[in-house]
Amino acid sequence: MHEEDDSSDGFQGLDRLAPEEKPAKVETVVEKVPRGVSLNVAREKKPRLVIDHMVLEDFKSYAGKQVIGKFHGNFTSVVGPNGSGKSNLIESMLFIFGFNASWMRLNKLNQLIHNSSSSTGNSRAAVEVHFKKVQELTNGQLVEVAG
Repeated sequence: MHEEDDSSDGFQGLDRLAPEEKPAKVETVVEKVPRGVSLNVAREKKPRLVIDHMVLEDFKSYAGKQVIGKFHGNFTSVVGPNGSGKSNLIESMLFIFGFNASWMRLNKLNQLIHNSSSSTGNSRAAVEVHFKKVQELTNGQLVEVAG
C-alpha cells in the first residue's frame, strides 16, 4: 500500500488534519560562533548550604573532641588507610541526620560511644555539624554569604 506525500515537507496525511491540529513550521537558524567568543552564559547561582566542619566527641573511633574540616564548598573526599576512621566519619553524618542504626552497621546505638582501653568509661557521644551559606560567582569562586 502506498500513501501519498501530502506536504512539501515529507509528512504524510497532513491534509486530513484540521488547520489548528497541523504542526507549525519552525525555522532553525544555526550561526557559527566567532573564535574567542565564550558560550558560557553568566547565570547567578542561588546561595546554598554546605557543611563547613564537624565536631565529633567520643564517637566510635574518635576519642575525645575532634574537629574535622574545613570542608570545601564544592567537593570533599574522605581518604586514608584502612582503619583510619573514614567509615566512622560517614556514620557520624548518618547519625546526625537521623538514619537508622542498621545503616551504620550497629545493633544498638550505644555502640556509637567510643570505647577503648584508654577511654575513661564514656557514657555519651556527640556529633555537631556546622553549616555555612555559600554562593558561586560567575567566575566559579565560592564566597560565604550571610544568612
